[in-house]
Amino acid sequence: MKPGKKYQTKRAVLLLADGTRFEGDGLGPDATALGEAVFYTGMTGYEEALTDPSYAGQILTFTYPLIGNYGVSRTVSQHPHATTAGCVMKHLARRPSHFENVIDLGTWLEEQAVPTIVGVDTRALTIALREHGTIGAALAVGDKAIAGVDATLAEYVRTMTTAGLVESVSDAYHVGETIGHGNTHVVLLDCGVKRAIIRELEALDARVTVLPFGATRDEINEYKPDAIVISPGPGDPRDLPDTVETLRGFVGEVPLFGVCLGHQLLAHSGRSWPSSRRRRHAAGSSRSDDGQPQRRHERRLPPPHVADRCGAVPSRGFAGAVRRAWTIPGLVGFAALSARHSFAPRCLRLRRPRHMPKAYRCCISRRSDCTPISASCGPDSRFT
Repeated sequence: MKPGKKYQTKRAVLLLADGTRFEGDGLGPDATALGEAVFYTGMTGYEEALTDPSYAGQILTFTYPLIGNYGVSRTVSQHPHATTAGCVMKHLARRPSHFENVIDLGTWLEEQAVPTIVGVDTRALTIALREHGTIGAALAVGDKAIAGVDATLAEYVRTMTTAGLVESVSDAYHVGETIGHGNTHVVLLDCGVKRAIIRELEALDARVTVLPFGATRDEINEYKPDAIVISPGPGDPRDLPDTVETLRGFVGEVPLFGVCLGHQLLAHSGRSWPSSRRRRHAAGSSRSDDGQPQRRHERRLPPPHVADRCGAVPSRGFAGAVRRAWTIPGLVGFAALSARHSFAPRCLRLRRPRHMPKAYRCCISRRSDCTPISASCGPDSRFT
């Protein structure tokens, strides 16, 4: 058997904004990568992930311990170049085996100039990221970069922004480039489109014309599209106010489709959408067919045997299905998650069914104007 490739590694450090520090072996240029630390749980698909424009500005951690075992084929890349700010992994395969392999992952990462750290306890890192959520990080490769990583990260956290990320990855296609020969003409606004999306549109008998995300209404109308697709991409939809205004002019005139960031842009452009809808616990009412107010969050309530002090529980749709499939573990899980994550939209009293032990009764208060059910329902109580 041929020996595995020996990389010229150097010292590397991954530093999170909360002070957590991981050391390992570095690949790529002597530099410091700055971005949000995120993790990817797939056992395969590392080539697609590292070239996914949606990961631009992020340091990507692979939770699967062995990465690179089938090499890089260059045929499944979603963008012409790597888009992630940095890469973190436990073990790097040095002897890949696959009939489509043309280059090993380590050499490809060096070729793409992606700062990489190998040998990190990715389980511990993933737990930290899961607990913190979005957190700034710095990946320093080389002694010089490591010496200044603390000051570099502190400055980055103070000025952290997503502005400019879309521009950095919306360069894969020429303006007005048309792909495919289908009967349906689709204009795609490129916010960082993946090749797979265009391939799937072609498979649906579409002819795709790619325009930049900043294309104006007149520029789009020149192509007389049958539909408009807004691609996924990195960053925040609030970074693209001009694109939102352009899409607002097409609402009700041309079919509009959005994926990920594109879907968020469409939500911002909808004239009838409340400004609070982006928030996780959006509060608002819409009108039903009979003109009566209808709660948007009704379907997220527990089944009827769980009493609701603030209103009735619906018996149809998703809530009805949950009611019919409800079990003791489900009730306990709902109570525990509600107490921790605050997704219950109203003050709920989870009453104990006759067959449930008394220890699992739970009361949760989620509205300031709800009177606590009992003295045991204080801010620190979970189960009574």
